[in-house]
Amino acid sequence: MANKNEYGKYICAYCGREYSHAQAADACRDGHKLIYIGLTKEDLNRLLTFIQLKQDDLITESLWKALNKPRRV
Repeated sequence: MANKNEYGKYICAYCGREYSHAQAADACRDGHKLIYIGLTKEDLNRLLTFIQLKQDDLITESLWKALNKPRRV
């Protein structure tokens, strides 16, 4: 369900575009073809640190599996 802003418009949760109807905002969000990846807080921190430092040993098996899971769905 889309959220309303202070002006009574519904907002796409991804791009922030305003709509008069909640269904339009939800359709916009769905049109972005988002995927959701379940990560633990620890794995997210490892991923962000990996991106900054480029240290391969930061990518654990659980993080690798979580990142590759959407390809198998």
